[in-house]
Amino acid sequence: MNPSTNYELGTLVDGFDAAPMVMTSYNPRYYPGLMDQTGLTKAKDLYAYLSNANNIEMKKIDRVAEKVLKTTGVRVRPINMKDFQNDVERVWEVYGAAWQRNWGFIPMTREEFFLMGKEMKMILKPDLVLIGEVGDRVVGFALALPDVNQALKPANGSLFPTGLLKILYHQRLIRSVRVLALGVVEEYRASGLAAGFYATLVRNARKLGFGDCEMSWILEDNVLMNRSLEVMGAKRYKTYRIYDWN
Repeated sequence: MNPSTNYELGTLVDGFDAAPMVMTSYNPRYYPGLMDQTGLTKAKDLYAYLSNANNIEMKKIDRVAEKVLKTTGVRVRPINMKDFQNDVERVWEVYGAAWQRNWGFIPMTREEFFLMGKEMKMILKPDLVLIGEVGDRVVGFALALPDVNQALKPANGSLFPTGLLKILYHQRLIRSVRVLALGVVEEYRASGLAAGFYATLVRNARKLGFGDCEMSWILEDNVLMNRSLEVMGAKRYKTYRIYDWN
């Protein structure tokens, strides 16, 4: 935990050949063996799925999304960068409610949430940060970020003398995104509202020129989400493990 499930976490136990996306951890493949030798045991596995926005069959998803949005009256819109502070405030109020029953969840303080929002603001694309509203009430949101690691890697850990220029150049070439969060308040969860967010994210990702899309982290026992991603054609390609000391 680093320092909680709201940040980078877990030991990679499967999928070592794929580079880590933004805000995910990485470790050599011998780490799990060391963990086992110390007597640590698995507490929970978390999955990362990979898909490509351009290869997703949208007919069924669009049909479900259209029906759900019409039935619930939810409007899905991009975050308003001109009113960023207010939108972050409203999302924070929903964040705790949407994730409170998740295993290992620790609520973020208002200050903590705003600081994270401020840091993400530098790299986010408004069309990939979606807010679902019924009237003036926020009932869900989705957050995807461009994989800025693709721009940072060529700098090889150094900003000067040319590292910063490399980052700025390669930032324009980023073609992958990571979906960090997709949450809906409990009373709307059974409605299938997640499909409305998925459909909008995929369409917007295509419009912005993004292809590969990682969805992580998904709890191993989150049956509904795991099945939904598999139905969409996403492939599980990484497993992260949280250990416990008994």
